[in-house]
Amino acid sequence: WQESRRTLAVMLGAAGYVGLVAVGTFQTFSGQAPIDLRLSPALVLALSGALLVAAYASALFALKQRATPKSEG
Repeated sequence: WQESRRTLAVMLGAAGYVGLVAVGTFQTFSGQAPIDLRLSPALVLALSGALLVAAYASALFALKQRATPKSEG
């Protein structure tokens, strides 16, 4: 991968983790149970999860491409 693409993958993963921590922190300090989500924390949680899945999927896709030998022909 080029440097810009690696940086983007890391930033996606970091943003996903920041969102997860933000939702957990919000739930804790508002006195709610971790699973007792209202609409806005649920949306942030879903977006954070999607960012993490995108980062991991892009990394796995890159590893698969690297491991697959290119056919000549």
